[in-house]
Amino acid sequence: MTTFADCCRESFANRELLAEFDRLRGTNLSLRGTAFELQIDFASGRFEGEMEKFVEFVRDCIWFRIDGDRRYREAVDEENGL
Repeated sequence: MTTFADCCRESFANRELLAEFDRLRGTNLSLRGTAFELQIDFASGRFEGEMEKFVEFVRDCIWFRIDGDRRYREAVDEENGL
C-alpha cells in the first residue's frame, strides 16, 4: 500500500513534474541558480515554504485522486476529530 510520504517522495523525484510545478507556481524546487542564490533560498526559509506548497499540491492533485473519495473522507474525518 502506498503511503502519502511515498507519494510525496515519488512526486518530488519526478523532475518533469517538479519543473512544471516551478514554472506554474514561480517556485524553485528544481534548485536552479547559483550556489549563492540557493543558499539564500535555504537560509531565508523560501525552500521550506515552497516545499509546503508542493506537498499541498501533491495531496490535492495526486493523493486524493488515487482512491480519492475514501482518502478525502478520511482526511475530513481526521480534521474533525472523528
